[in-house]
Amino acid sequence: MKAIKTYTIELLIAVCLQSCLSINEENFISVTTLDAVVTEEGITFKGKIDKKAFDEAGFVLQIEGRDQILIEIEDFYGGLMEVTLPFVYEYEDYWGEKRQINFQGQSVKYSAFVSDDWDKEYGVQKELFVPIITSMDYVDLGLSVKWATCNVGATKPEEYGLYFAWGETAPKEEYHWSNYKWCSDGYAEDLIKYYGMVDGKTFLDPEDDAVAVNMGNNWRMPTVEELQELIDECTWTWTYDYNGTGVAGQIATSKINGNSIFLPATGYMYGGGLTEENEYGYYWLNSLYEDYQLNAHNVYFSSEYVERNYNYPRFCGFPVRGVRF
Repeated sequence: MKAIKTYTIELLIAVCLQSCLSINEENFISVTTLDAVVTEEGITFKGKIDKKAFDEAGFVLQIEGRDQILIEIEDFYGGLMEVTLPFVYEYEDYWGEKRQINFQGQSVKYSAFVSDDWDKEYGVQKELFVPIITSMDYVDLGLSVKWATCNVGATKPEEYGLYFAWGETAPKEEYHWSNYKWCSDGYAEDLIKYYGMVDGKTFLDPEDDAVAVNMGNNWRMPTVEELQELIDECTWTWTYDYNGTGVAGQIATSKINGNSIFLPATGYMYGGGLTEENEYGYYWLNSLYEDYQLNAHNVYFSSEYVERNYNYPRFCGFPVRGVRF
């Protein structure tokens, strides 16, 4: 597998993805962007380079609202090139800070590139929508519903998956009232759905349920009653290192049949940042807190307790765990 280097390009100096080099015939460069492919392992970007000599080659990726990401492939000498990135990808930004991006549910623009000295040539820019990939496995705990083994956007129990505002079905970069789907003017007082004075709805419609939309096949977000059943009918064990992954969270083991599920301590998204990860877990349920409808019910846990909570506003980004009959 080729070694790769990753860094970002500031948007203010973003290059034109279809520019060409002014070079002579002897040093002819040709770069072609090939179709990317989504697999179970991630996204495979492909390109073709025809050139007698060059310094660098790789791919430029762009997701709306983010700096461009440059994937440089080392020890590459021409011909077909490809690199597979995991759905959750960690990289260093322009300032050397570690960043993380989840490609799922995002539209990615990409182009192959090759550089010669200080110049770069880019292949035609293409675009790929990356679907949300979620494990459909579930565990029978002997309860009224079966619980998914993974969060939406995850394929392993220890993965955090994606974060959603309550009543939204796609992830985003920042979480505020100002960009909450059900706010008309960006203020909490201007809710247009799931608000007593507007429609009286307190439970999510299927089209606004992040589990139902992204998993389908009779999956949905759990109810308050189903969560309470899970709490009451399971023994809860905190671990700091689930199966050697370094991920902390709670293991719920059924008192009825001994089967178990793992809930990672995901933290939550507020504004543009993830906070309290690997310390606290937050998961949305499918109903509002009726006494204060700016908030919704959720699962809340630490190393010491697991409980139902309703102290967080709907715009916050929480993971979701599916249930089905």
